[in-house]
Formats: sequence, C-alpha cells, structure tokens
Amino acid sequence: MNTGLKTYYCMLPNGKVQSHQSPWKPTHAVAARNESRDWYAHSWCSSQSAAERCYELTQQEQGVKVEILRVTDEVPEKLPF
Repeated sequence: MNTGLKTYYCMLPNGKVQSHQSPWKPTHAVAARNESRDWYAHSWCSSQSAAERCYELTQQEQGVKVEILRVTDEVPEKLPF
C-alpha cells in the first residue's frame, strides 16, 4: 500500500544517520543535544529560513546545543570514526 510518504535522511553531528518520513520534501533538519540525550533531529523544515527560526526558538526555549543539517533523499555515507 502506497501511503504517499517518502523517507528522508540527515547526518547528525555525532556521525549517525536519522531518517524521517514525510509527504513533502524537507530541505533542512534541526538537531539538538542536551545533557541527557545525544543528538536527534526534532524538526524537519521545508526551507533554510524555517530551519533558522526553529534553531533560534530551540536555543531560547530549551538552552541546548543546536545544529541545522542538510536533508537528502538517500542514506548519507557514515563518517569514519
């Protein structure tokens, strides 16, 4: 059964790959890390400006380390660490 969802990927700052299913194409993901949780992409955005706004809000509200990541429709090659 075709659900209309496509899988997209981003490479987290720790070298791990995270996937996300969406009916629309995200171009950027916003990832965060805090004391109790390693890097995870929590917002998948359809534009750079949306990702920048999410970045600002995440830093202000949660006070965690935040990164904006590129999203691809293919699994990125893992970093050799």
